[in-house]
Amino acid sequence: MTGDDLREKRRPRRLLSIGAAVALIGGSSYVAMVAGLARSILVMRLIGPSGRGIQRYTGIIKGYLANSSVAFRHGLSKELPLAIGADDDRRAEEIENAAYVAVSAVTAVFALGLLLYAILLSPHDWETRVALAIGAGVLLAEELVQLYWCVLRSWSNFAPLAVGELVRTAAQFVLMVAGAALLGITGVMLGWLAATLVILLYLHLVSRIVVRAHWDWQHVLRLGVVGLPIAVISFSDVVLRTVDGYILGSVWGAEPLGQYSVAMQMATYLFALPSAGGFVIWPRVLEAYGAEDGEPVQRRQVMLATIAAAALMPVAGGLAFIALPVLVPLVVPDFVPSVPAAQVLSMAAALLAVPIATNAALVASNREAVVIACKLAGAVVSAAGVWYVVAHQGALVWVAWASGAGFAVAAIASVHVQLGRLFTVGRCWAEVGLTMAPLAWSAGALWVTYALVAGAGLEPTELDGAVVALFTFLVLSSPCLIYGHLRTGLGRRAARMLRGRFRHE
Repeated sequence: MTGDDLREKRRPRRLLSIGAAVALIGGSSYVAMVAGLARSILVMRLIGPSGRGIQRYTGIIKGYLANSSVAFRHGLSKELPLAIGADDDRRAEEIENAAYVAVSAVTAVFALGLLLYAILLSPHDWETRVALAIGAGVLLAEELVQLYWCVLRSWSNFAPLAVGELVRTAAQFVLMVAGAALLGITGVMLGWLAATLVILLYLHLVSRIVVRAHWDWQHVLRLGVVGLPIAVISFSDVVLRTVDGYILGSVWGAEPLGQYSVAMQMATYLFALPSAGGFVIWPRVLEAYGAEDGEPVQRRQVMLATIAAAALMPVAGGLAFIALPVLVPLVVPDFVPSVPAAQVLSMAAALLAVPIATNAALVASNREAVVIACKLAGAVVSAAGVWYVVAHQGALVWVAWASGAGFAVAAIASVHVQLGRLFTVGRCWAEVGLTMAPLAWSAGALWVTYALVAGAGLEPTELDGAVVALFTFLVLSSPCLIYGHLRTGLGRRAARMLRGRFRHE
């Protein structure tokens, strides 16, 4: 394949502007998120807490094993755009081939291991073993989907990705819900595998990528070395956010994990808000660290994002805290026992958001090991706390508290290490305290809100009491928003964004 042939196959006929690409990908992601929430509710109602626990446990195991080859994928994401930018199409093709062969081979080994474990060694019940066996196929198929995703994104071919997200959403909705209705958790897993194969087939057809199965050690090793630091950070982040569920599912089984999955899902949904902002923060932080005499810019970029997350996320978590006791009985009544744990993790999600900018700054200054250490320290705290709760037959809400303690350790450690490079010792600790202050204020605002609502003779778990509680909490937590605005100008930035949007509509 010549260089011109490669560009003809990979490049879209018309390159989208950055704004159009963001709108396209963002719009499809928004549709996917809404449809995914609806799918989760339907599946949870059909399979109940026990089936949901099996699905969540399989997803956690699959997520851990997916990190076995993620270094090569991260290496591809960095090296392929460099080759494309240098107009070196031969090298670009070699990088693609090396990444596909390496990821496919490594993932296949771990998928086979999971399959053999499910069939021969797993001590779990039959439904869990079947789910793990199907999960092995999902693992391999999803990693190949991610490879296609990376290649098409590197060539700025965003339209197939946006359509692909919609294809994935529709396929998962139809096949997983139908599978749940027909075969329970086994049907859900088969639907998950079938939907992944559908999106894999779609991406293969639209990308026209042909892989030459040639093991090029030079390219494989380079991709692995380039992507390894980010891969380890990714793995440590996965461990931090899922070690509670893994221990719970391994020791207590599917039913408690299924109940607790609502809490984990709530934290994931709330974390998606700042995580999306991370796509914007990341290049800005890198630019600041690449500039000459960039310390003032570094300080501004890191502090703006950190304070914004610290001020906004506890308020969002508090609103979820109030809404959960009303919504869960309506949409998934079998999961009502999970409400207290979900409320705790809704607030703790703020702690996941706070260090996004400081972690990016540490990576930009080649201190990936510090980010990994902070996350793993938090994971150890979570694991120890959850293990203690599980061993002493504690309530699910205490599992959530233990997990939140791990989030706090990881967040405070990252913020303190990075701000210690920007400020004096005293100022550093003051800023760390101010970063945690909105969360403490919001927790206090929740306590006062519930006291006021109860004093008014209303029940906060009923619709009228919840509406009053939401309004009261917004008023009481407004100092967090005011603080964020005074420190970062959040209000002005939001107003400028809205004016720009309306101007273009």
